Amino acid sequence: MSDLLPEDLFPDFDQELEPSPLLREPDKGKKKSGCRVPLLALVILVLIAVISSAAGSLLLWGYLTGNIPALNQILGRAEVNVSATQTATPAPQESPAEPTDQPESSPSPDRATPSPTPTSSLPETLEATPSPAGEGGEIVQEGVVMVYVPGGSFTMGGGAAGPAHTVTLSPYYIDRYEVTNARWAACVEAGACALPAETTTYDGTPYFGIAEFDDYPVIYINWAAADAYCRWRGARLPTEAEWEMAARWNPETGEVTAYPWGDEWDATRLNYCDAGCLLTEYRDLSYDDGWPQVAPVGSFPEGSSPVGALDMAGNVAEWVADWFAPDYYALSPQEDPPGPESGTLRVVRGGSWGIGSPALLRATTRSRFSPDSENAGLGVRCAISADDLNP
Repeated sequence: MSDLLPEDLFPDFDQELEPSPLLREPDKGKKKSGCRVPLLALVILVLIAVISSAAGSLLLWGYLTGNIPALNQILGRAEVNVSATQTATPAPQESPAEPTDQPESSPSPDRATPSPTPTSSLPETLEATPSPAGEGGEIVQEGVVMVYVPGGSFTMGGGAAGPAHTVTLSPYYIDRYEVTNARWAACVEAGACALPAETTTYDGTPYFGIAEFDDYPVIYINWAAADAYCRWRGARLPTEAEWEMAARWNPETGEVTAYPWGDEWDATRLNYCDAGCLLTEYRDLSYDDGWPQVAPVGSFPEGSSPVGALDMAGNVAEWVADWFAPDYYALSPQEDPPGPESGTLRVVRGGSWGIGSPALLRATTRSRFSPDSENAGLGVRCAISADDLNP
């Protein structure tokens, strides 16, 4: 089945945090100790409890019940929980573009958040010579390389992601690479973006804000955060149709292919869940691409789509603009379909390092996620209409 839920990619994503012990009431069924307390001592203890803080109340309860070990356990665990909360929660950015809703099921890391190291431009390996807007080729928009998609008609969907239907799109540009940590850090520095929900990789390696990972894709971002980033850059999220056209359509021949590079599966052209993948239950043991999880953007140039977009089949899946509706393909307009007007789930396109099935890495595969979802296999790339560059 092509529609993946978050738990299909990362089994522990929806695990709920255990409630803090401080929120639990003491066991009312536990019998008190047989030790009798003199009246005067009891009065003194009550006065101390009234005058002192909540810690005094806990001590009184432990003394009267004789349950000192349980009291120590509560206080000890409470200290750990408070510490974890303090170190894992970044200070909010005062910006209208910052997402305000966070999924209740996302655990906070028990590690201190590394300070981001914003940079003003992409690494040298990602630079390109700008082309005049409207003439095709590439442009560099706000420091990001974008490739030109001339627009036209193509067959969208097919198979499980059906029905196949003809869509006609106006010309646009789309990012050659997935948005990197370096570019996201620049948005954070500008006050327009929040830090990712977690600043580590799936296995807990410090990641966001670490210089060696600047040209890796940003992860742990929800839909609103992705949308805010693209808008900050003067771009937008691509529609689902724009994403698929850029992934599989050849503007010279008008043909579409199963994968960005062609119709035949080729494990050497993408970062996916192969023999070295951290998610052992999803591995394809027939090949090892050398990356157990995320890889630097553009690491697989042979996996380029016909228009020059990279990593459309693997590395991280990507948010697009559309709400999800199971029947939208059958009802959507033919020209520049914007997606459903409303919904509860957002569409995610592309494969990721956490998927090992070639069938689920096709360019037509659709996923649906809660807009609040944030995980280690989910990122973004942006688009901009050609008309917006040439008003």
